Amino acid sequence: MHHGPRVSAERRRALAAAFGAGAEEYDGVRPGYPRAIADACLEGLFSGEPLRIADIGAGTGIFTEQLAAAAAGQGREAAVVAVDVSEDMLSRARERGLDAVLGAGEETGLESQAFELVTYAQAWHWADPDAAGREAARLVRPKGRLALVWNQLDVEVPWVKRLSRIMRSGDIFYAPERPPRPGGRWRSPELVVERFSQPLTPAQAVELAKTRSSYRTAPPEQRRRIEEQTLDYLVEELGFPEDEPFELPYLSFAWTFVRSSRV
Repeated sequence: MHHGPRVSAERRRALAAAFGAGAEEYDGVRPGYPRAIADACLEGLFSGEPLRIADIGAGTGIFTEQLAAAAAGQGREAAVVAVDVSEDMLSRARERGLDAVLGAGEETGLESQAFELVTYAQAWHWADPDAAGREAARLVRPKGRLALVWNQLDVEVPWVKRLSRIMRSGDIFYAPERPPRPGGRWRSPELVVERFSQPLTPAQAVELAKTRSSYRTAPPEQRRRIEEQTLDYLVEELGFPEDEPFELPYLSFAWTFVRSSRV
């Protein structure tokens, strides 16, 4: 198990570009995150009033919104800004009432040492880990935090593992004993893991497959096969009724890091 996906810079840019459009479809079928994951990201933050958080690679603002809600649930005010390279995705975040700015993880354009927390939810693998880690360290105050969050299909469940392969989901795995390595001076990595499930009809599962980078970058014939095989597997082989939701198991986890006072 390695420290993360081995993706060239050129390939990373090409895959990320696949999410330049389709915000409504993405928002309709991608799951949110367990409340415990958002709480883990906020844990240990010193009391800024309000807390300032930069959610980078925010897409449509799914996790951005959850962070604000989790802070409110703890009785804390938080100003959370969504940062993404896709204006289409950010337009959906703005519809949510979120503050959103165009920017990349390696160069956000945000103010130095202005944040208590920088987060990446389902987005760290699109960034250059060295440059993005250094940028995150620039953004947070001493002892501020960086949280790297993922949802992934729970492939410990055999039928989900096969579904993942049919969908070519490209889920990213990190071994608990080998955390990601962001650039910059970060210490004390901690891991929080939660399981949850998402109710989807088979047709919605096909739409979920269509939000994956492997689908978005595939030629038309391969896209058609992914759609057909996903639906056939769920309905014909597993026997899920076509118009009723089933529970799709997920694993959600967050790595949190503390910025060293020595930068």
